[in-house]
Amino acid sequence: MEWYYSKDNKQMGPVRPDELIALQQSEAISGDALVWREGQADWKEFREVADEIFAAAGKGNAETAVCAHSGKVLSKNEMVPYGEAWVAPEHKEAFVQRLMEGERLELSDAGEYALDYVGFWWRVLGAVIDYFVKIIPVMLCQIPYYIALFANEAAGKGMDPENPDPLSMWTAGVIAAYALALVGQLSISIFYDTWMVGKYQATVGKMAIGAVVVNPDGGRITYGRSFGRWAAKKLLNGTIVMTAVMVPVILFAVIGAGSMAGKGSSVDPEGMIGMMVLMFGSVLVLYPLALFPYWMCGRDAEKRTLHDRVCATRVVKKKVPK
Repeated sequence: MEWYYSKDNKQMGPVRPDELIALQQSEAISGDALVWREGQADWKEFREVADEIFAAAGKGNAETAVCAHSGKVLSKNEMVPYGEAWVAPEHKEAFVQRLMEGERLELSDAGEYALDYVGFWWRVLGAVIDYFVKIIPVMLCQIPYYIALFANEAAGKGMDPENPDPLSMWTAGVIAAYALALVGQLSISIFYDTWMVGKYQATVGKMAIGAVVVNPDGGRITYGRSFGRWAAKKLLNGTIVMTAVMVPVILFAVIGAGSMAGKGSSVDPEGMIGMMVLMFGSVLVLYPLALFPYWMCGRDAEKRTLHDRVCATRVVKKKVPK
């Protein structure tokens, strides 16, 4: 099996696996140099496919790691662990000296190449693009509901003007169509995020801004982790946002309703306006704060949101052949 590699914006090769390893260890190419072989869908960094290259070179099934000091990719059999990092024996003293001198280096990340993390506002742009990509299929899911609602109205089962009960139009057919629309919207959201990120490492929005979702070491994430990331983003983050916003609103509504009930049938217009101001004011103040699962990435060195932390993922700029 022969490999091609990228150097100085040129495609080089083909070379044998042992020659490719020698090029990397002689620093002719770095561990994040892009490599490709026949049958591989995309160009990948050397360190991402190092296990395969080392095995093809006859070095067995030994796992590989990135030396936290030199950045070279080596077999773990040739290295020594230091916390969660791996260091070549000849570099262990220099690595420890770097830590003693106060260098900002997290051991949990010491074995990784520096990844170019995508910031908050770029991720907001990607999310907006994804919203518009999904809006059409989501709206299509609502067509059966509107058809059922229109048919109900045509059959004379809509809201009675003399008895304006908004629930009167909710027949079994309308309820079923509405439930079907919700299931369809949920399915689209799950499929879109899980399949796109699992297969392409990015949704359309992230592709547009040149970003991919990866593991902490920069590798491709599985479909299972992709689904977990969707669940953490939509369910966990959504629950936090809704709870932080709705609880104070409901509290103000209950207090206001109780105070008006104590005054009998008379309604104090000023009191009503004051309650509405408090409710909407609390939303305006609390909603931006409740979005902390997302904007926390702006305060994190690796630009992690809450769902990134839960699922151990990172959003980084996509590497392109040099």
